[in-house]
Amino acid sequence: DGEIDKEKTCVSERDEAIAALIRQLREKDALIAEKDALIAEKDAMLAEEKDEIKSLPSHCGEDDEFTHHAHGLGFEVAGSVRNGTVATFDDYLHAQKKLRSKSHRSQKWKSSTLSTNDGGGETAGEMPNDGGGGMVRTAEEMRVIRESILGRRGAVVQWDNINIDVCQLDGDETDDHHHNGNIAWYLPPVQRQRWCDDQTLPHVNWGDLFFDLFYVAAAYNLGVLVLAATEGNGGSEIILRVFLYFFGSLGPLWTCWEAQTFYASRYVTNDYFHRFVEIIRYVCVGAAIYNIKFVSFSNPASDSVMMFTLTMLLELIMSMGLGLELYHKAIGDKISIKNHTCDDFRFRNGALFALYLAAFIIAAVQYVQSSKGQEGGLHPSVDDSAVTKYENATNDGKEHRVLGGTSHEEAYSADRPKWDIHDLPLTLTAAAFFLRFILSSIRFHYRGRKGDVRDWYVPANIDYLIHRYGEFVMLMIGEGVLSLLIVHTVETREYDVVVFCGIVTIIFLFVLKTESEPSDPSTHALWRSSVAVMSYRFFTQSLTICLIGFGVSYKSFLYEIYREDIDHKEVNYLLESKIFSGFLTGVILSLELMNSSHYGLEKSIGFLFQADDEDKKKLNFPVAIIAVVKVGITFFCVTLFTWTNEPDTLAVMGLLIVVALSVTRVLDTIFIHETE
Repeated sequence: DGEIDKEKTCVSERDEAIAALIRQLREKDALIAEKDALIAEKDAMLAEEKDEIKSLPSHCGEDDEFTHHAHGLGFEVAGSVRNGTVATFDDYLHAQKKLRSKSHRSQKWKSSTLSTNDGGGETAGEMPNDGGGGMVRTAEEMRVIRESILGRRGAVVQWDNINIDVCQLDGDETDDHHHNGNIAWYLPPVQRQRWCDDQTLPHVNWGDLFFDLFYVAAAYNLGVLVLAATEGNGGSEIILRVFLYFFGSLGPLWTCWEAQTFYASRYVTNDYFHRFVEIIRYVCVGAAIYNIKFVSFSNPASDSVMMFTLTMLLELIMSMGLGLELYHKAIGDKISIKNHTCDDFRFRNGALFALYLAAFIIAAVQYVQSSKGQEGGLHPSVDDSAVTKYENATNDGKEHRVLGGTSHEEAYSADRPKWDIHDLPLTLTAAAFFLRFILSSIRFHYRGRKGDVRDWYVPANIDYLIHRYGEFVMLMIGEGVLSLLIVHTVETREYDVVVFCGIVTIIFLFVLKTESEPSDPSTHALWRSSVAVMSYRFFTQSLTICLIGFGVSYKSFLYEIYREDIDHKEVNYLLESKIFSGFLTGVILSLELMNSSHYGLEKSIGFLFQADDEDKKKLNFPVAIIAVVKVGITFFCVTLFTWTNEPDTLAVMGLLIVVALSVTRVLDTIFIHETE
């Protein structure tokens, strides 16, 4: 009996071993099937690319520095173009998204569980080097990349994707004895994003983060200009002047930031020359921000306007110089770089240079004339009647709050018409800001008629642009925190309520902004179409302006509460409440429109309807109710100042409005995106 039991046990163990072996064989068969499916998918991708080679335009097939290369994105562009037409900007965006999708599938193929085999040699999951999607760069580009990128062994690498590619293409040249870690004195700019490259977000550049702090200071000083709208009774004359000063100051600074951002999204530089140029440019930006002053900004007795226009003119000249360098020295696709640079001069730099130069000359002439008048014992900007009028207004107890400056400057701003000749320099810089937007729109809508997109457009790293636009808006939201915390304080309930509600409101605005961006970068407005790109840029600018004004409205509330407590005088908050209501409305509208720009007008309206079982359109009641609630919230926000003028009540209402919009955004996610 014992021997029989032992024999049964051995048979049972053998059966279990056989069953385990059968399971392993089945698992191996499943893995082999998965491998075959992935290989078949890759073969289909390669076959598709080979078929697309035949459809490429003739100018894309040659391989020299003056023609486009037939790789990666070139295939996708060719496949996106309709028969008989040339590639447009929208074709480029569509092709780039297709290339991203294929790249992700290729990465999945590379990381297969059967990516290595037992026999050594070439790995089973390794993509064959057939050149279909590879990167083709000239020897000069490789040299510059090695010296500028691989020479910084211990620094932050801005272009990690190229770093990897260079190591793969020329591994023998990446040894440390070939690179001593020194940065070259001068290297020409290298095109960051070639037509054959997939989009890869570069590492965060610490220089960008540092220099962005200049624009926080700019937002703070611009907020002071907005605060000047409460000067006296806030008449039309001061409001018009504040409008001109605000956009005349914001326009050059925004243009400077955006031009630098687009430059960095297209080209890579890493040498002492370009670092020095960047430092000088930001010295000019810092000097310009320093000279953004108060109500008396355009007083010719002060050199503020002259210095502001001079520094912005110098910054623009350096930007134009970098453009000339691109035209003659840049390494990459010569045709598109030259044509794109020429478009920059025609549609941006040329008009801005003429207006900035005129503004500086006028401001300088006015300052020189004012200085000569002072030397002769005359003050051209202030007469005795103006001083007397200012003193009488003050002695009569009328409120005339001046934010800064000397008594002469105060008197100068107390008795001025709605517009005079001294406002002309900043009027020109403001006109340059609006003219640039018009010219950019013309450039976007009409440049497609110039031929194939690869002939006149240098691809930008769109993920980098998304990242930088988001960072800039976050800086403006942070300026709202500064407006709440860097003020005189008093220990009153009203003051504490405004501060607390303001901080929570700013936090919820941050949440709303992040929720306004799609989770999938490929569905972002900058990836969708040229119209979507222009819309997103416009809504970003409007959001920036409104965030500055909204933060300043809190500062105005707190300042008036402080004065009311110190002077023991009752203050009428009607004007401050109008400013608060107006800018809050602008913020929520900009956020909603920015969110809609990712989908387009037609699709956004289409969310209100859904198809039934018979494929007929009917109203989507949950989404329609949410839309009605949003319209009601916006209307209530517009009329908020008519309901109450009390700062603490307005702060609470503002918080509730932003929280309500956050709830509707969550409901949008539930009833629209999760349903899809």
